[in-house]
Amino acid sequence: MKLFSVKSSVIVLLFIGVLVLSYHFYSATLNANTLNAKQLEPEASPSANATAEQQIADKHTKTLSVQSVENRSEDDFLNISSFTMPQLEQKNMRFEDDWCFAAIDLDENERRYYDRELKEFALARGQIRLPHDWLPDMPLDELGQYLLPYLDATTAELDAQIDKDNEFAMLVALSRDEYSLTQREAIAQRLVTKGHTGNALTHLVIHEIVDAEMEYKKHGVVNTAIEASLHRMMAYIAYGIEYGDLSAAHTYLSFTSTTSFPLALRDYLTSKTTNNVSHYVDELNQIIEKARSKHAITLPTVNELPKAAKHQFESRLARLYIDFPAEMESLQLSLATSVGARLTPSDCVKQQITFFSELEQRFREHVKSANLEEIVE
Repeated sequence: MKLFSVKSSVIVLLFIGVLVLSYHFYSATLNANTLNAKQLEPEASPSANATAEQQIADKHTKTLSVQSVENRSEDDFLNISSFTMPQLEQKNMRFEDDWCFAAIDLDENERRYYDRELKEFALARGQIRLPHDWLPDMPLDELGQYLLPYLDATTAELDAQIDKDNEFAMLVALSRDEYSLTQREAIAQRLVTKGHTGNALTHLVIHEIVDAEMEYKKHGVVNTAIEASLHRMMAYIAYGIEYGDLSAAHTYLSFTSTTSFPLALRDYLTSKTTNNVSHYVDELNQIIEKARSKHAITLPTVNELPKAAKHQFESRLARLYIDFPAEMESLQLSLATSVGARLTPSDCVKQQITFFSELEQRFREHVKSANLEEIVE
């Protein structure tokens, strides 16, 4: 079975007036039951012809709107708080202090340092908003400047840059329809071996989700191909969590929490008799490390992350518990024991869950009150 697979692109929606990041998804075929190290290099020649599977996947995935944990940051909610909780005050703590809420606890200069460290981490992990022809009004984020030289490049020009191991050219290629699904799959695989955990893992998880769902709709039972897809999907999620990136986990939760997602697939991996995630996680790590043997790359685990990235992980984990409380419990059960433990809320995460939940409730009440006033007028 292939190590990775990538599906076309997914829209990311706004929640409480915040425009958010869009991800990308692609499709490929399944071959067997175990992970495989094949497909670690992109193909030489692109194909612009969409297969029937690709068209179905595009139509299917573009109808799914998901909340983005990437951009739903503390700042977004603190902007809301300006009229819902005006009593908030800055604590003016230093970066090296023991703080929890970056936007509240740090003073202005320390917050700028925090932001710089986060951008460096995001750049290294490929957490950059990619362009989409079908979302022309969605602007690139601040890190999009690194993609600008390649946005108008021809396929031949992109290929030349990819051959030179240019990661930004690879990211742009992931959003270009002239690259076949197989090519984009290979590019995403290659990005993971180069240390990416953002867009690349997100693509791979979406492929497995959509592939499993399409297979289930054809046969109505959880067959061996679906089992392999679900286990690979969890391996990708576990890999991202282990190295401090919740992008893949958020994507999984956004898709599987919809009422249209088959219950049989949603519940399958919570069964202790069928869960084989640990085996797939171990095998995935071995394959990635082997692929990196020529170019040593060492990623910090959650406990070894830069301080800003570790706090960002906690902030995004809190958002997941607010948005998907029941699903997060199931996800912990589905993951390998050691990785699932990474999702246990720390004291800081618990504080953020309480704070932001109360803030959202106040915001809803404010909006409801404002709407009533408009009706009365």
